[in-house]
Amino acid sequence: LRAAHDRVAAEVHSVSDALNKSDEVTSVVVQELKDKLSDTRHVLRKEAEEGTKSAVEALKKQLQSSAEEMNSATQSWTVECIQKVETQIARANERSMELSESLANMGKDMNVRTERLRGEVTRELGT
Repeated sequence: LRAAHDRVAAEVHSVSDALNKSDEVTSVVVQELKDKLSDTRHVLRKEAEEGTKSAVEALKKQLQSSAEEMNSATQSWTVECIQKVETQIARANERSMELSESLANMGKDMNVRTERLRGEVTRELGT
């Protein structure tokens, strides 16, 4: 009986040692997992920050490009408008010259008629 008791005690002691070692190993594994999780969080946070910086830089470049395109389009539109206005001014000047010539001719014609009428009136009165 004593020998059986000693064998059971030895097995219990052996199982207890194995459980203690298992707890130690589990504790070490849990700590390693916590450390890896912390490292992974740190890496992910850093990658997220870098990704955000990259996205911000890409957005800045896109906005700069859009601003340049808008500026170029505005300049082209402004040049086009100026050319149209210059064309309209040239046409208005041509029309103004035509009207001035027409008025001058009308004035000459009126002078000729007035002189003719004056001559006729003078003849009528002189006769």
